[in-house]
Amino acid sequence: MMKNNILTDSRIPFIAIALVYAAGAFLEVMDIDEAQYAAISREIAETGEWLQIKDRGENYLDKPPLLFWLAALTFKLLGVSNFTYRLIPILVSLLGVYATYRFALLYYNRRAAYSAALIIASSMAFFLIHRDVRTDTMLTGWVIFSIWQISEWLALQASGKKGGWFYLLGGGFGLGCALLAKGPIGLAVPVLAFATQFVYQRRWSDFFRPQWLLLLLIVAAMLAPMVWGLYAQYGMEGPYFYFWKQSFGRITGENEWVNDVDIFFQAQNFLWSFLPWVILFVAALVFHFRQLARRQAVEVISLGGFLLPFFALSLSRYQLPHYTFVVFPLGAVLTGVYADYLMAHAAQAEFKVMRFVQSLLGFLLCVAALLLVFWATPTREWWFWSGWALLFFLWSLFSFSPQTVMQSLLGPSVTGIITLCATLNIQVYPELFHYQGGSAVGNYVLQNNIPVNRLWALSRLTDNHQELFMHSLDFKVQHVVPKLKSAEEVIAQLNGGSCYVYTDTLGMRELQQLPVKVRPLQTFEKYHVSMLTPEFLNPQTRHTVTQRVFLAEVKKQ
Repeated sequence: MMKNNILTDSRIPFIAIALVYAAGAFLEVMDIDEAQYAAISREIAETGEWLQIKDRGENYLDKPPLLFWLAALTFKLLGVSNFTYRLIPILVSLLGVYATYRFALLYYNRRAAYSAALIIASSMAFFLIHRDVRTDTMLTGWVIFSIWQISEWLALQASGKKGGWFYLLGGGFGLGCALLAKGPIGLAVPVLAFATQFVYQRRWSDFFRPQWLLLLLIVAAMLAPMVWGLYAQYGMEGPYFYFWKQSFGRITGENEWVNDVDIFFQAQNFLWSFLPWVILFVAALVFHFRQLARRQAVEVISLGGFLLPFFALSLSRYQLPHYTFVVFPLGAVLTGVYADYLMAHAAQAEFKVMRFVQSLLGFLLCVAALLLVFWATPTREWWFWSGWALLFFLWSLFSFSPQTVMQSLLGPSVTGIITLCATLNIQVYPELFHYQGGSAVGNYVLQNNIPVNRLWALSRLTDNHQELFMHSLDFKVQHVVPKLKSAEEVIAQLNGGSCYVYTDTLGMRELQQLPVKVRPLQTFEKYHVSMLTPEFLNPQTRHTVTQRVFLAEVKKQ
């Protein structure tokens, strides 16, 4: 029986990881997508238009509404804040971690299941999607939840036991939520995962189980309000966009969103987004293919469910790094099973090599954290350095002191990634968010009691990275700040008294040429904070990549 100590069947690592998640949950919502989704949710809570989604008063046809509905409901119950926007998505994601554990436990031993859950919870991708909450946060949780529930039901059917309808209903509910979170990808991943299993086992009749009709009925009932809202708002174009154009249209070319990245884009991003487990994962793939070739694979749901969607998403003509995060829990299962194999053969060279690799990765992550606070955002806070020193001590303990095989294999990497991501959430991002223009202007407006109904925005620079990104300002001041189409339009607003204009350098120049009094109140340095580059992180070169924006008071002469 395994000891229940600091990293063997223990809740302590998960508590530490959850605390880092929580630290990120209180940060400002991040431009572009997260701030937009938070602002849309606030707008729904304010207007009560639940079925016809609007963005700054205009029709919005892009993402499904589940995130907006749940965030708006949370705003109604608990008030509008950065934390309440992220609350339910984080809870769903934590459910996904538990579902990863329970799914792995169906087929493997407890140590493999525990390792899989720890690996997904401590992956870089999971730290990111809890700080920058988009639709993928809930999508990932609901997809692995549905796979677990359906797997439980199939296991009961295979054992000859009756019942299990609760699991089938849970699977249908998870699929419905996944589809409401981000569209057909929420169904495609489970379908590909189970199809791989049925083909591998040559259980062709499983494709035609009548119970699948119940799943479809549950999903249809859950989608009905959204589909009705889309039809009422856009006619047949709305449902067509949701079921085909938004997802599959990116492969066929029907969708106008194109960034023409190559087929290796997702694989390249996987190298950092699955840290600190990416090397262990590559070795795990070799291990599982070897098991597959020998017909010794216990299950191939995780293998097919990871590889097939990953490859399909890599064919899209428009891709972002987070598009493949939905399959990361299945990748964690593959990695956790291989980690368990290594632990069972700890005397072999393979275990020792991987232990060294994971210790080295953990050390490099600690060094990266140290570099950020010495170089990018220096701090002299004693409590921060005390916490950092404790985490580095734990890394040293796991790397060099006699420990259990799980502690020595997984401990250094878990400690390293917690050190880095805690540093980001507690020290680095709070400093860098001063460069998020909308949030910075919003804080100034609130702190100086500027009436938000006398606030406008004038954006004259049109390059994407120079846009004012209004959603973070809207969310901060809890008001849709109108945009002026030209500087001359500000004159018409002066009949109600002084007005305040958030603008860029070109807009300020145009304002100063009008026959009005323009008094700059504050100058801000603005940057797209989600894009961390060496130039921006370096305090010496940061000013070369920021954009100057202003808040000005405008009066009649």
